[in-house]
Amino acid sequence: MILISGPGIVRMLLSFACWGVILKYSFAALKNTAKGSFIPPKINLDTISSEFDIVFKQLFVYLIIGFIFYKLIQGWGIILAIPFFLFALLSIPAIMIVLACTNSLINSINPLIFVRMAWRIGWGYLLMYLFLMFLGGAPAALAGSVIVHLPVQLQQFLYTIAESYYTIIAYHLMGYVIFQYHEEIGYDVDFDDEEASSKESEDTGDEGNALLKKINILIKDGNIDDAIALMENEPDAVSSDIRLAERYYNLLKLKQRIPEMLKQGAIYLDLLSKEGVKEKLYEVYSECISKDADFTPSPSSAFKIANAMIEHGNPKGAVGVYQGFIRMNPKNPLIPKAYFLAANVINNHLNNPQKAVKILKGIIKKYPDHEILPYVRKSLEEINT
Repeated sequence: MILISGPGIVRMLLSFACWGVILKYSFAALKNTAKGSFIPPKINLDTISSEFDIVFKQLFVYLIIGFIFYKLIQGWGIILAIPFFLFALLSIPAIMIVLACTNSLINSINPLIFVRMAWRIGWGYLLMYLFLMFLGGAPAALAGSVIVHLPVQLQQFLYTIAESYYTIIAYHLMGYVIFQYHEEIGYDVDFDDEEASSKESEDTGDEGNALLKKINILIKDGNIDDAIALMENEPDAVSSDIRLAERYYNLLKLKQRIPEMLKQGAIYLDLLSKEGVKEKLYEVYSECISKDADFTPSPSSAFKIANAMIEHGNPKGAVGVYQGFIRMNPKNPLIPKAYFLAANVINNHLNNPQKAVKILKGIIKKYPDHEILPYVRKSLEEINT
């Protein structure tokens, strides 16, 4: 942060590198969404480094627009330059979409291609542009209403974070427009791998894969509501097949149907717990708890979720899972274990032995005959020594 906010060539190079990474991830998010996946791409070296030339191609797009604008001012004056600039400004989302779809600088700046693509989308393109304007102005609005009241040393840093966040959202929106209008613009939404798997399993009588195939076709055609309705009519399949549970959860999240999303989230977490998918356990639980602070997973998955929280460096979140389990399941025979595990996290990860001792003594007092007491007494001895 100090280097980025400092003067000179170091600041310029670091700023360019940071924005390059953000733009590359934004293009990855665009492509991911355009293919019908509503899960953010992973933040790793492969996502950031592969096809990084697309960042430089976007830079060249802006340089070409600026060069033409400059030449028009020189040769024809501002009267012709301004209409060109307005046309270029309106065309930038279309240019970026073509660039992302083809990875070709030549195609992206070809008016015959990007204008035709925007025309095929129709009014949806103008609606997307309106939302992109809102997203583009959001960092400035946030700065004027919130960031300006914070310490000066933080203002530029937080403004950059806001710009990065809204840039990723903007590219995600463009990806969704590609996905929604893929037939009109001739973009191939690739479900080949899943559909091939579905076909193979369908032949062997796998009804879950047959249903998934129908859902994928609906999504590919942009019929998100119909896909949700189809899954709502198959509650048994959605609650037992992890692929269907994931698809249903993601579509509910996409449509911002929060109550249904949280209900399905608990089901999806149960299936993830059975499969031992710790990365997803952490991700899905974090999403659900961000939508509703009182969200509580089922008893069968709570302990595994807490372990996943610890492994991902969020011990406070793990304690929250244990506390939620205790609050929502007061007669569950695993309550003493939940108290015991919470105390261990508080002592070992949150460095609060006094609170841990209080919890452990409470277990001894409330559950004097429980089988976990030898472990409780051992923990107390270790803390007190």
